[in-house]
Amino acid sequence: MGQGCLTSDAWSDNPTDDAKHFYATIMPMARGILSGDVPPTSVGLEKDVDAIVVVFPFGGHEHKGWQLAAIQTLAREVAPKRANGVSGDEGGPDASNTMDEVIAWLATAPGVTGQLLAVR
Repeated sequence: MGQGCLTSDAWSDNPTDDAKHFYATIMPMARGILSGDVPPTSVGLEKDVDAIVVVFPFGGHEHKGWQLAAIQTLAREVAPKRANGVSGDEGGPDASNTMDEVIAWLATAPGVTGQLLAVR
């Protein structure tokens, strides 16, 4: 199969609002895609996937706790399929390339799940 990435334009600077958004929107979407209940094409994926990477913007240490807990919860629920998170600033060309490299690496790392990787 493959790996898909989920992100959102609705992230904010408020950790509570972002956690609410994740659990209300991103988590059900990820569950649905990995279970086959949501067609991957509905979120721009071309094929079925057995791994999801959630891309978070860098929110500082205020966001790290809820993001890690959310990804770990999602990974436990969808096992043996995989879920990971990547957080970072995609602002500059170097950061964007690094984010893409980390996401590509996760696609080739079948033993990695439930992790939140910070990209700077």
